[in-house]
Amino acid sequence: MKDNLGKGAIFLVLSLWVLSALDSSGKWIQSAGVSLAVLIWFRYGVHAVLLTAYAYTKRRQLRWSVRSKRVQVLRAAMMVASSALFFKTLTLMPLAEATAINFTAPMITLVLSTWLLKEAGRWYRWVAVAIAFAGVVIVLQPQADFAKFLQSGSLWAIATAISFSLYHIATRWVAADDPITTNLWAGWVGTAIASVGLFWFWKTPQLDTFGWVILLSTGVTGLIGHLFQVSAYRNAPANALAPFSYFQVFSAVGFGMLFFGQVPNAMSLIGMAIICASGITVAIIDKTRG
Repeated sequence: MKDNLGKGAIFLVLSLWVLSALDSSGKWIQSAGVSLAVLIWFRYGVHAVLLTAYAYTKRRQLRWSVRSKRVQVLRAAMMVASSALFFKTLTLMPLAEATAINFTAPMITLVLSTWLLKEAGRWYRWVAVAIAFAGVVIVLQPQADFAKFLQSGSLWAIATAISFSLYHIATRWVAADDPITTNLWAGWVGTAIASVGLFWFWKTPQLDTFGWVILLSTGVTGLIGHLFQVSAYRNAPANALAPFSYFQVFSAVGFGMLFFGQVPNAMSLIGMAIICASGITVAIIDKTRG
């Protein structure tokens, strides 16, 4: 298939807006009293059911064969962990700032991949890591009072970025597997992991009809967002699309302002700009160097 960067970029940006809608739904539904464990279970359960129906309709069969079942399970576990940590972060931190900090995950992946994947990092990527870290410090604006720092959700945000980077590394290991099959594994293994959590943290949601629609929509938007991403990467290579991924910061700012009245302050905006600029610069240099 011939590369079509324009079409790929459109699908990627659409996926980012849909996934920001997912994040907003998760933030709102928790404020309505739904526990994190229940949210994660619906997020992955609905996703898994709908994806299974989509895969069967498209292929008339379900493919489960993968090169490494252990790595697929590990990837799914990291996916659930990053989702749970991010939703927890959103109860303590504005959507835009939390999203921006999550974009340090590719930088953390660089650090971890030199150890886990034995990949040699190029010097400019290490410079970008240092710059992105400075951006995180500006966004978090750490306080001398460590208790207040904990309450701000900062450590949850950093933990999210680390788990998301591990998810990225696991995704590299399973890159040779069929994308839909990989997502089926992620959906059903994720649902199984979330189901275990319900034994300890089940709390029956007290929601009206609108609330149930929002809760169920988390699985729908999660599925649509990931399918859009699959379409994006079918039309253009990852390194060409990488700069466009930072458009999610804009969607996060928009949803945060629209639904939660959260307007980033000047320092947060500067920090977010630094994080995005460092990632975009690395992506552009990688693209030009081939």
